[in-house]
Amino acid sequence: MSAGKATASGRPFSMGHEFAVYSYVGTKKRASEYPGDLLASLEEYAKKNPAMDTEWFTRTTGLSSTDVPARITDTISATEAAGHHVYKCIQNGWFAVPRAVTHPAYASVQARFSDPEFTVLELGCCYGTDARRMVTDGLPASRLTVSDLHSAYFDIGQRVLFAGAEDLLAGAHKWFGDLAVVGAALDAGLDGKFDAVSAQAMLHVMSAQQSSAFLSEIFLCLKSGRSAVLFGTCVGTQAAGGQEWSATPTKGMPGRVEAARFLHSGKSLAAVLSNIGYANISVEEHIRSSAGGESGEMVRLTFSAYKP
Repeated sequence: MSAGKATASGRPFSMGHEFAVYSYVGTKKRASEYPGDLLASLEEYAKKNPAMDTEWFTRTTGLSSTDVPARITDTISATEAAGHHVYKCIQNGWFAVPRAVTHPAYASVQARFSDPEFTVLELGCCYGTDARRMVTDGLPASRLTVSDLHSAYFDIGQRVLFAGAEDLLAGAHKWFGDLAVVGAALDAGLDGKFDAVSAQAMLHVMSAQQSSAFLSEIFLCLKSGRSAVLFGTCVGTQAAGGQEWSATPTKGMPGRVEAARFLHSGKSLAAVLSNIGYANISVEEHIRSSAGGESGEMVRLTFSAYKP
């Protein structure tokens, strides 16, 4: 349920620029330790999130529903074998289900896919699930740019998760690097290039400083005077000013300062967005069913903000 809502009023792309892939060393489950019935896990997730489209994955890949668990397990195993961090959404197999489509702003974003000037930047693209959903919803891949800290998850998505559907993103642009660094958008040639930026489940894996820099760089990426929008989700807290999270600190880009992750509240996130210069800001807090330990009760934040 909703617990509250806060409202406030060139150069070519730098293609092929990638940072070194990091390796994560820590406690990880092996694929064999995951729930045996991953399809049931995915279906249960969909029941708790009615807007989630679990049939989209089978339509897109051509797999039967009985083949889905093996494909999900293979993706998790490939991620582990490469030494990459296995996030909760990966552990539970949720990565086969698009997230951006459930955002309240998605319908208005999708309505503009037919505009030949409309461009989208998807941040935190991971295996490329949301990117492929946008393409199947009518966005030409040539007007889509996918981005993440590095290409490792995306490459596994191409090779394993979406084997047989690789061509969907054949014309998409790619930029892999750290947008939570001041000056990154300008250096990459991404400034002023996009009508919409999707940032799903990202802010809570950053420190307070990183998330502020990240949101500022996104503002620079958005076009001016075209109702350009940032829309996203993240884990948050009910603590009014936000607070540090006891979860593992953000992991290793070269030169990136390690710091405790930070959870925003609806009010703190709206304030940061407003200070940057965003307008028509909307932040909704949705109470999560599980407690957040040291963080207090956690919430899911759904937010959107526009560049004047």
